[in-house]
Amino acid sequence: SETSNRKKLPTVDSFGNNLSHDSTKTPIKVRRDEKHLCPYCNYCTGKKYLLQRHLKSHSTERPHKCAYCSNTFKTTAQLQNHVNTHLGIKPFQCKFCEYKFTTSGELIRHVRYK
Repeated sequence: SETSNRKKLPTVDSFGNNLSHDSTKTPIKVRRDEKHLCPYCNYCTGKKYLLQRHLKSHSTERPHKCAYCSNTFKTTAQLQNHVNTHLGIKPFQCKFCEYKFTTSGELIRHVRYK
């Protein structure tokens, strides 16, 4: 059958991280300057470090544990944003009002839907 001829995707990456797959993703055309292509989805980039960072999104590993609660995270940046909520740190301030936010995403949503 057509399904049995598909290439079986590995369950771990080159770093030994467990991977999740989305077989519904279709390949995209890669630009010349974007030579680093994710083997699990249609993401591509010109920078190797960006691909390595992106590969964590496919991993099920969450090695970064919060010291204040039981939550775990894939990246140190995600952990830091979370820890800021425990500490009440809000480094992202709206330039249109006095509101401050823990993450840049919260600020973007605030400005977009204000």
